[in-house]
Amino acid sequence: MPYIVKPTSYGYHGTFIAPFPPAEARAWFTELKRVLPPTPRPFGQMIDAREQKIQDPDTVPIVADAQRWLQEQGMNRSAVVLSSAVLKLNLTRMSKETGVIAYERYFDGTDPSWEAKAMAWLTQGVEPG
Repeated sequence: MPYIVKPTSYGYHGTFIAPFPPAEARAWFTELKRVLPPTPRPFGQMIDAREQKIQDPDTVPIVADAQRWLQEQGMNRSAVVLSSAVLKLNLTRMSKETGVIAYERYFDGTDPSWEAKAMAWLTQGVEPG
């Protein structure tokens, strides 16, 4: 399985550890629906995509649908950790299209303090600097 989804005190933490083809993207979206509470409430997501370099174009609509669904469920902050500039450009474009860009911040996975910065954004709304 190229992804891990864990519930957390702030919402959920997702890790992508291998290529993310459409079938796996659909399974991830199903897992999100299982992990998140059925009653919408404010929450955050941390996505660790340091192992991802590019996004399969066929997964884009699935991930975009998931982002819209997450917003409907109450997602108010998203922290995405990346090590690929190309993936950051792709995700930024998709986030603009889905409206998540207002809640999403990107963190450089090569920065030793990425986790502290991402947690500050998720739990306190501290803009990364």
